[in-house]
Amino acid sequence: MSTEVAGNVNIGVVLGLGQFASTFLITWLYIRHANRNLDPVADRIRDELEGGDA
Repeated sequence: MSTEVAGNVNIGVVLGLGQFASTFLITWLYIRHANRNLDPVADRIRDELEGGDA
């Protein structure tokens, strides 16, 4: 972890920043999946339960 990569930046810093990047990437992928696949199903179910053309 203390092995320097470039200047004062070590492997621990690189891994820590990589964790933020991977979190944002996973969140973006899930949002894209939900918007494409889950939201249309939820809208259809809500329309059916509310009586259609409300």
